[in-house]
Amino acid sequence: MAFRINHIHLKSPDPRKTADWYVGAFNFKIMSDETRVFGDRFIRCQSEDGGMAVNISGARTNERLGAGDATAHHGLEHFGFDTEDIEVDIARLEKLGAKLLEGPIQNPNGPRIAFLRAPDDVRVELVPYDASYHDAFRRLNEAWIRRYFRIEAPDQRMLDAPQEQILDKGGHILVAVRDGEPVGVCALLRVDDGTFELAKMAVAEHARGLGVGARLGDAAIATARAAGASRLILESNTILEPAIALYRKLGFTEVDGVHSEYARCNIHMALDL
Repeated sequence: MAFRINHIHLKSPDPRKTADWYVGAFNFKIMSDETRVFGDRFIRCQSEDGGMAVNISGARTNERLGAGDATAHHGLEHFGFDTEDIEVDIARLEKLGAKLLEGPIQNPNGPRIAFLRAPDDVRVELVPYDASYHDAFRRLNEAWIRRYFRIEAPDQRMLDAPQEQILDKGGHILVAVRDGEPVGVCALLRVDDGTFELAKMAVAEHARGLGVGARLGDAAIATARAAGASRLILESNTILEPAIALYRKLGFTEVDGVHSEYARCNIHMALDL
């Protein structure tokens, strides 16, 4: 038998309030909410990627719960969550009531990490974007570009070196994961202090029609806002009708007089945040 983690269980004086916090902070999905025969309110949640079940419950009848402990301690100690921008996510979580305990810390030969206190004194660790997604970022983008156009020099620069061309320049890469598989990606390119460009959005063929693009678009807008941006721009081609329809649904409108590096570009759009 191959053993795997079945679930993580959190205890809370107010399970629904705690569950709602994780929904807002990390896009958990609430699967069920009931009062069990043991007398405790029991809420089943699932992580955004569907990979982890997290149960949140209160005290059972005649059960007295001890205090939480967000400091370093023996036993199961903390959650770990991926982050694409550790400072932005720290600020976002602090606005939701979390408290920074430690960091960001630079691990020798490893990523920067930070620890925060979440509701009920749960210890949460933020871990930066995993470079293992770079292959999916390249593969998904090459598929749609080659289908409709050709790979151009700006494409090649970004797809060859997303760390240097996007992340190191203050940008972000967002990845949609379904059943453990990256099925959608997009990038936010830093243009200036108040502007990001939404770029390199791609969804796997077999995942289209599932709302992946819309979720990526919403996440990109939220990420840009959290980073202090006041404007999002993008460039595209009108042959990509589903993409243009999505951008309009997200609130983008067409703008004129913008230069592009891409020969395929025939439409520019913008969204004031």
